[in-house]
Amino acid sequence: MFDGKKRLLGEIVRIVDHTETYEHTNKLLELKNDAEKANRAKSMFLTNMSHEIRTPLNAIVGMDELILRESTSENINEYAGNIREAGRALLALINDVLDISKIESGKLEVKADQYEMKLLRRNW
Repeated sequence: MFDGKKRLLGEIVRIVDHTETYEHTNKLLELKNDAEKANRAKSMFLTNMSHEIRTPLNAIVGMDELILRESTSENINEYAGNIREAGRALLALINDVLDISKIESGKLEVKADQYEMKLLRRNW
């Protein structure tokens, strides 16, 4: 502070303790790192489990295809057709999970291609 003649009369000192803010920031960073680590573990788990599930499912679908080719029984063919549809639906779901894992890990490749919109529409 100065008087009217620009002489220093005193000083004001402000002391601020930022310890709590510093500790809070460090805790947030630690929580963020833990969340990122958990997310990576989740993605790895989904990828591994999807591959582990897909392998036996492909065997089931392949064996079912053999039944459909070789069976002459209408009942057997109906059952095998149901297995085929359920297997395809499950494989599509597993592929979606793998795609999500790839997106999260930044490993999904986008490929530009031409397509006909009317062909895509019937799948919706």
